[in-house]
Amino acid sequence: MLILTINPCKSLMLPLSPPPSFPRTFQWVVVQWNFIRFNVIQNLGSFYGSHAWHWYFTQGFPVIMGTHLPFFIHGCLLVPKKNRILLIAVLWTIIVYRCVPPCVKKSD
Repeated sequence: MLILTINPCKSLMLPLSPPPSFPRTFQWVVVQWNFIRFNVIQNLGSFYGSHAWHWYFTQGFPVIMGTHLPFFIHGCLLVPKKNRILLIAVLWTIIVYRCVPPCVKKSD
């Protein structure tokens, strides 16, 4: 079922992504390919470093939340049981992003 949902979106987005970049750069840019090339093939994403296991919880998420962090924590404490699945989804996403290893290991 998921494949049937993803394929139409994928088939629409791939042809639609290069045209918006053409007026600015005067060349056809496929953003998805640039992302794969930069992060996986050339491994330039490792230039920015890696973080300790707790970084997403102690620094990454609080910085993104900014001034909303106290309200988020307050909401987490008050969330009704029927909506707790949304809180679990947010926390699960942060945990999964932290646990996913890099695509390409840097060899020293």
